[in-house]
Amino acid sequence: MNIPTHRFSQKATVLAVLAAFGPAHADEIAELIKPDTASVRAGVGFVSGDSKDRAIWGQYNGMRQEDAYGLLDFDYIRRDDATGTWTTFQGRNLGLETRELSGGQQKQGDWKYSVDYSELVHYNLNTINTGMAGVGTTTPTVIRLPTGTGEGKRTLSRP
Repeated sequence: MNIPTHRFSQKATVLAVLAAFGPAHADEIAELIKPDTASVRAGVGFVSGDSKDRAIWGQYNGMRQEDAYGLLDFDYIRRDDATGTWTTFQGRNLGLETRELSGGQQKQGDWKYSVDYSELVHYNLNTINTGMAGVGTTTPTVIRLPTGTGEGKRTLSRP
Protein backbone atom coordinates (compact mmCIF):
# COMPACT_ATOMS: atom_id res chain seq x y z
CA MET A 1 0.00 0.00 0.00
CA ASN A 2 1.37 3.37 -0.99
CA ILE A 3 0.65 6.24 1.48
CA PRO A 4 1.43 9.71 0.16
CA THR A 5 3.62 11.76 2.48
CA HIS A 6 4.12 15.49 2.39
CA ARG A 7 7.33 16.97 3.65
CA PHE A 8 7.79 20.63 4.44
CA SER A 9 11.22 22.15 4.53
CA GLN A 10 12.23 23.96 7.68
CA LYS A 11 12.96 27.14 5.70
CA ALA A 12 9.50 27.17 4.15
CA THR A 13 7.87 26.73 7.56
CA VAL A 14 9.91 29.55 9.12
CA LEU A 15 9.18 31.87 6.19
CA ALA A 16 5.45 31.13 6.45
CA VAL A 17 5.43 31.88 10.19
CA LEU A 18 7.40 35.11 9.69
CA ALA A 19 5.09 36.20 6.90
CA ALA A 20 2.08 35.67 9.16
CA PHE A 21 3.43 37.21 12.36
CA GLY A 22 6.33 39.44 11.27
CA PRO A 23 4.44 42.76 10.99
CA ALA A 24 3.02 42.39 14.52
CA HIS A 25 6.49 41.81 15.98
CA ALA A 26 7.91 44.80 14.09
CA ASP A 27 5.52 47.10 15.98
CA GLU A 28 6.49 45.54 19.32
CA ILE A 29 10.20 45.94 18.58
CA ALA A 30 9.70 49.59 17.59
CA GLU A 31 7.85 50.19 20.88
CA LEU A 32 10.72 48.66 22.87
CA ILE A 33 13.35 50.70 21.00
CA LYS A 34 11.54 54.02 21.42
CA PRO A 35 8.94 53.78 24.17
CA ASP A 36 6.81 56.77 24.92
CA THR A 37 4.39 55.47 27.50
CA ALA A 38 2.62 56.75 30.53
CA SER A 39 -0.11 54.63 32.07
CA VAL A 40 -2.16 54.48 35.23
CA ARG A 41 -4.08 51.43 36.39
CA ALA A 42 -6.66 51.75 39.15
CA GLY A 43 -9.11 49.30 40.57
CA VAL A 44 -10.69 47.74 43.61
CA GLY A 45 -9.74 44.32 44.98
CA PHE A 46 -12.14 42.26 47.06
CA VAL A 47 -11.09 39.57 49.54
CA SER A 48 -13.46 36.85 50.71
CA GLY A 49 -13.75 35.23 54.12
CA ASP A 50 -13.06 36.83 57.49
CA SER A 51 -9.69 37.89 58.93
CA LYS A 52 -9.16 34.44 60.49
CA ASP A 53 -9.74 32.72 57.14
CA ARG A 54 -7.14 34.82 55.37
CA ALA A 55 -4.59 35.08 58.20
CA ILE A 56 -1.85 33.09 56.44
CA TRP A 57 -2.56 34.56 53.00
CA GLY A 58 -2.54 38.14 54.30
CA GLN A 59 0.42 38.01 56.67
CA TYR A 60 2.79 39.73 54.19
CA ASN A 61 0.50 41.63 51.82
CA GLY A 62 -1.57 43.30 54.55
CA MET A 63 -4.92 42.22 53.10
CA ARG A 64 -6.37 40.62 56.24
CA GLN A 65 -8.73 42.99 58.01
CA GLU A 66 -10.73 44.75 55.28
CA ASP A 67 -12.90 43.22 52.57
CA ALA A 68 -12.03 45.74 49.81
CA TYR A 69 -8.76 47.41 48.87
CA GLY A 70 -7.83 50.19 46.47
CA LEU A 71 -5.34 49.17 43.82
CA LEU A 72 -3.22 51.76 42.00
CA ASP A 73 -0.19 51.34 39.72
CA PHE A 74 1.53 53.70 37.29
CA ASP A 75 4.33 53.61 34.70
CA TYR A 76 6.17 56.42 32.95
CA ILE A 77 8.89 55.64 30.40
CA ARG A 78 10.52 58.15 28.05
CA ARG A 79 13.62 58.11 25.85
CA ASP A 80 15.22 61.32 24.62
CA ASP A 81 16.61 60.54 21.16
CA ALA A 82 18.94 63.54 21.14
CA THR A 83 20.83 62.48 24.28
CA GLY A 84 19.97 58.77 24.42
CA THR A 85 18.72 59.21 28.00
CA TRP A 86 15.97 57.01 29.43
CA THR A 87 13.70 58.31 32.22
CA THR A 88 11.48 55.90 34.15
CA PHE A 89 9.05 56.15 37.07
CA GLN A 90 6.99 53.27 38.43
CA GLY A 91 4.55 52.79 41.28
CA ARG A 92 3.05 49.48 42.40
CA ASN A 93 0.44 48.55 45.04
CA LEU A 94 -0.01 52.20 46.02
CA GLY A 95 -3.35 51.46 47.71
CA LEU A 96 -1.86 48.74 49.93
CA GLU A 97 0.60 48.65 52.81
CA THR A 98 3.15 46.96 50.53
CA ARG A 99 3.60 49.94 48.21
CA GLU A 100 6.60 50.33 45.92
CA LEU A 101 7.95 53.41 44.14
CA SER A 102 10.95 53.66 41.85
CA GLY A 103 12.45 56.11 39.42
CA GLY A 104 15.64 56.81 37.60
CA GLN A 105 17.53 57.91 34.55
CA GLN A 106 20.23 56.31 32.46
CA LYS A 107 22.29 56.86 29.38
CA GLN A 108 22.82 53.31 28.24
CA GLY A 109 26.46 52.22 28.50
CA ASP A 110 27.51 55.48 30.17
CA TRP A 111 25.78 56.25 33.50
CA LYS A 112 22.73 55.40 35.56
CA TYR A 113 21.06 56.39 38.82
CA SER A 114 17.90 55.12 40.45
CA VAL A 115 15.87 55.50 43.62
CA ASP A 116 13.66 52.74 45.05
CA TYR A 117 11.26 52.67 47.98
CA SER A 118 9.25 49.66 49.12
CA GLU A 119 7.41 48.57 52.23
CA LEU A 120 6.93 45.15 53.74
CA VAL A 121 4.57 44.43 56.60
CA HIS A 122 4.24 41.32 58.67
CA TYR A 123 1.17 40.45 60.68
CA ASN A 124 1.82 37.83 63.33
CA LEU A 125 -0.46 34.83 63.05
CA ASN A 126 -0.34 33.95 66.72
CA THR A 127 -1.20 36.03 69.75
CA ILE A 128 0.61 35.15 72.95
CA ASN A 129 -1.74 35.10 75.92
CA THR A 130 -0.47 34.87 79.43
CA GLY A 131 -2.10 34.77 82.82
CA MET A 132 0.74 36.79 84.30
CA ALA A 133 -0.29 40.05 85.93
CA GLY A 134 2.12 42.63 87.26
CA VAL A 135 4.88 41.85 84.79
CA GLY A 136 7.90 44.03 85.51
CA THR A 137 6.93 44.71 89.11
CA THR A 138 8.19 43.14 92.32
CA THR A 139 4.85 41.33 92.85
CA PRO A 140 3.95 39.35 89.71
CA THR A 141 0.92 37.03 90.02
CA VAL A 142 -0.47 34.23 87.85
CA ILE A 143 -4.16 34.33 86.90
CA ARG A 144 -6.04 31.42 85.30
CA LEU A 145 -7.30 32.34 81.83
CA PRO A 146 -10.47 30.91 80.27
CA THR A 147 -9.99 28.70 77.20
CA GLY A 148 -9.96 30.60 73.89
CA THR A 149 -8.93 33.94 75.34
CA GLY A 150 -7.40 36.25 72.77
CA GLU A 151 -8.51 34.47 69.57
CA GLY A 152 -8.69 36.75 66.60
CA LYS A 153 -6.57 39.51 68.09
CA ARG A 154 -4.28 41.22 65.64
CA THR A 155 -0.75 42.29 66.35
CA LEU A 156 1.46 44.20 63.99
CA SER A 157 5.21 44.16 63.88
CA ARG A 158 7.23 46.08 61.35
CA PRO A 159 10.88 45.37 60.70
